[in-house]
Amino acid sequence: MRTIRIFLASSSELKADRLAFEIEINRKNKLLKDKGVFLELVNWEDLSAKMSLTRSQDEYNKQIGAVDMFVLLAWNKVGKYTEEEFDFACCVFRKKKKPAIFTWFKEPPQAAEPSLDQFKKTLKDAEHFPAFYKDATDLWVQFNKELDRFDLEKRYNASTQNKSVIRYGNKEIHKYLGILPVIPEVFIGRDEKLQEVHDKLFDGDNVLLLVNGEGGIGKTTLAAKYYQRFFDDYAHLGWVFAERSLGDALLTLADPLKVEFSPTDDADVRREKLLREMAGLQKPCLLVIDNANDLDDLAAHYHELRKCPNFHILLTTRIESFAHARTCRVGHLDEAAAIQLFTTHYPVHDSAEDELLKEMLRAIGYNTLVIELLAKNLKILNEY
Repeated sequence: MRTIRIFLASSSELKADRLAFEIEINRKNKLLKDKGVFLELVNWEDLSAKMSLTRSQDEYNKQIGAVDMFVLLAWNKVGKYTEEEFDFACCVFRKKKKPAIFTWFKEPPQAAEPSLDQFKKTLKDAEHFPAFYKDATDLWVQFNKELDRFDLEKRYNASTQNKSVIRYGNKEIHKYLGILPVIPEVFIGRDEKLQEVHDKLFDGDNVLLLVNGEGGIGKTTLAAKYYQRFFDDYAHLGWVFAERSLGDALLTLADPLKVEFSPTDDADVRREKLLREMAGLQKPCLLVIDNANDLDDLAAHYHELRKCPNFHILLTTRIESFAHARTCRVGHLDEAAAIQLFTTHYPVHDSAEDELLKEMLRAIGYNTLVIELLAKNLKILNEY
């Protein structure tokens, strides 16, 4: 059993959010049990009964030095000891490159104290960028994504060992470039489609593949699973999000590829330098560009993408066709797979209601995202 230790720091005013967070950790542990992973949550309520005769905060700091993830929550204030815990976590990170540090502010504050603004200034000066959350549910959604990324990185670091870094001259480049995708906990009814993506990418000189389909149908899930399953087939793997344009998405690879730019370089020059570095990497490499839905943007950057023949470039997109790319259409799940997906997320489903379930699934078009949301919400309602 592999353990991920998480330290949760906050003041007493966020007791309800901490309790909700602990409940979600317990739920997550049920899902991770079969994968040999256990999440151990460490917080001051659990430690208070175990303190030695030394100063209590010293004991908390010892715990921080042994965790994998440090999470700080703040709302109206940041207490002296909470800030000390953050400072200690940062000190440990500088020495050991762990724990991973995350900071969330609950918004909006109701009666902000001076300590809150002071701590925000401390974070800004340290170039540590916090996140914000509205309620306990929003906090868990955000943290769960970070947890999945963290677990994926930890597993890949352990499994690839010496292969995780490749040397190019005086540069050492990691096997995976930039952010890691969130790997789906449940993957049902798409194994043949996954193999189809692999076959099309490895079939001759096929640089670009559009994995397309309607919203919520599972394009990103398929791409993330492909990244995970065929990780060992590639020298390097990159994952970027096309929030504004393909050009901007590509430039997010500059840091992991250690590409240096002059202050006078415009975006075109920067991409040219970046693409030269990409073209010099061992092949094959994989680049997933998620949410690339602008056909004109794709046409404008296609010739740049062709400069990296050592890359398989996979776009998740709603673009139906493009003259210079093959496509892999992601359709809705068949009925049997849709039922299996629903009952995986809602295991207390009564088989006597199968016909009603089938009608409901037909009504929502067997849409993967809608099925998951429906099942998870029913599960939550059933627990209360």
